[in-house]
Amino acid sequence: MRHTAPLLVALALVACQGTPEPELSEEIPYDGVDQDGDGEDLVDVDGDGFAGVALGDYPGTWPAGLPTDLVDCDDTDPDVYPGSPLEVPYDGLDTDCGANDDYDVDGDGFVATFNPNTGLPHDPPYAGSLPSGDCNDLDAAVFPGADVVDEPYDGVDMDCDCADEFDVDGDGYMLRTEATEAAFQRYEAAYQCGLTARWGDCDDGAASVHPGAFDTWYDGEDTDCDGADDYDMDGDGYASALYADVYDGSLPVTDCADDLPDVHPDTLEWLGDDVDQDCNGNPDAGAFVTFDMEVEGLRRPNLVRDGNRTVLLWGADRSVQPVVPPLEVFTPVGLATFEGALGRLSQPTVTQFVLGVNAADPRGYGIDLASHPDHEGILGLATSLQRPAANGSDFTYFRLDTLVWNDVSRVYSNGSPALRAISTGAPVRDHEVVVAPDGSVFGIGCSEGGSSVAAMTRSAGYYSRAYAHDDELLPGVACTASLPGEDAYQAVVHVQPADGPLEQWDVTSTGMTEGVVDTAYAGQSFDLVNRDGELLTVYNAATGTTWVEGPGVLETLALSTAVRDAHTVDHNGTLVAALVTEDQDGDGLDDLVLTWGRDAWFERTTLDLGLFEPTGADLVVIDGRLMVAVTAMRPDTGVERVRWMVLGHTL
Repeated sequence: MRHTAPLLVALALVACQGTPEPELSEEIPYDGVDQDGDGEDLVDVDGDGFAGVALGDYPGTWPAGLPTDLVDCDDTDPDVYPGSPLEVPYDGLDTDCGANDDYDVDGDGFVATFNPNTGLPHDPPYAGSLPSGDCNDLDAAVFPGADVVDEPYDGVDMDCDCADEFDVDGDGYMLRTEATEAAFQRYEAAYQCGLTARWGDCDDGAASVHPGAFDTWYDGEDTDCDGADDYDMDGDGYASALYADVYDGSLPVTDCADDLPDVHPDTLEWLGDDVDQDCNGNPDAGAFVTFDMEVEGLRRPNLVRDGNRTVLLWGADRSVQPVVPPLEVFTPVGLATFEGALGRLSQPTVTQFVLGVNAADPRGYGIDLASHPDHEGILGLATSLQRPAANGSDFTYFRLDTLVWNDVSRVYSNGSPALRAISTGAPVRDHEVVVAPDGSVFGIGCSEGGSSVAAMTRSAGYYSRAYAHDDELLPGVACTASLPGEDAYQAVVHVQPADGPLEQWDVTSTGMTEGVVDTAYAGQSFDLVNRDGELLTVYNAATGTTWVEGPGVLETLALSTAVRDAHTVDHNGTLVAALVTEDQDGDGLDDLVLTWGRDAWFERTTLDLGLFEPTGADLVVIDGRLMVAVTAMRPDTGVERVRWMVLGHTL
């Protein structure tokens, strides 16, 4: 150091004398020496504003303007410096000099499972020493084995185990809601666990509850998650009546056989199978449907089949149509037309007719309806009614009409020309009407014949002309008449018309009848059975027992009470009868009894009318179903109604 000053002086003299300046040395960064003579040492090599050496490691004077607390981790690349916005995770470069692993952005010590920016494996591959498996490299609280509660159904995998957090109970099925389905989609998109959604669990807190699990009925648990009511095993919409005391669901608790889907209160009762299909307590009795019309003086109903229509006929002294304002009709003939297949609660289109009545006080006696399979849309209608005459006496009409179906209005209306009415001296108490194969309407009215003998009156068919019917056209018509001098009894006459025009017959006339049945009849009813043209007869034997005697070899049915009305139908050799009988069950009301058989009356059931008692009945077989119609009255109120029931049958 002592020779420094003389050396400098010598150098200065040389310079002044024109000696060349010495060549400067190449700058060495971070050594505190200004080798290149620019006045400062090189500390920021790449010029990005950050020194490549730490302040404590630098031997010289720190350049002004450079941060003293941040060190450039790559002072050869101007894009690499502390806080550089060009940092790209998972590329293997620490562009922002964060001193953290480029594959562990959140610094939780675990490398991301895959590049979350691309959803692909890392490129370049991770070559460091940190464990992999981080499923969310932006959240330091999320890493494999994290000691946190992994909440189900939130779509977040806190411990990165890719466990199915949508299947809490581990039974293989997930609880599906709109929220859980959306969370599952987010979960799979974020973590790519490759889970398969198996929805359908209805209790994700019980491993024994899931689709396909064994379900014990009536324990209140839907173990197999099928959504069925646990108290409706057969799935018919009715819960078992056996569990009415514990059931708290919304279904009617009225199923009497919960293992049979066709057995419940809203199904069709089948006659003759000993199964209570509609759960009313009677295996062979269904529920009646009531037509809500105010009526007085109902006549017994009639049922006929016309093509695909079923027609129910009734008569009454007076009725009020169910319209607003109510329409009163005197001596109406009511038709309820059922189209198509009949169900248990089938509802008809109702039409009413007023036939030849203009008096204020008519009184009807009888009504009958007939059809013919060869003449669809044409019905024969016979009515009898009594009207007061001007001289104070009564006179009676026995009237025949045709009813014709209108495809446009979907109702029956009177045919044209109208058939004539016959005025008789005595009331026509009973009668039959037949539609002949040629479409003519033929009727026999049975009147008392004054004080002499019972008489039968025939009204001709179309165009008010007489019509000759032979045995083939008209196999038989039945009628009842009072026997002369025996007002308390009636005779049943089976008429087999002879050839030729006839207007009136005396029941004692031989040749015009097959004979007058002179047995004393206490009942009021007969019926012509369409099997060999034979009669069902009702009478009292000497013992006082009422017998119902069928055609051929059919045995008699002994009843303990009188039969007031009867009607029969033959179906494939089985005869079915609807009987209005005096009280049999002790409730003080007449009963409606169905009985059936082939060679004997071996089956019988009573149809429940509630507080009503029957006044007349009819029945018809329709497409394998049995329809029963009844006119009924409540004795305590006098209310009269027309009702019907549809039954299946195994006849």
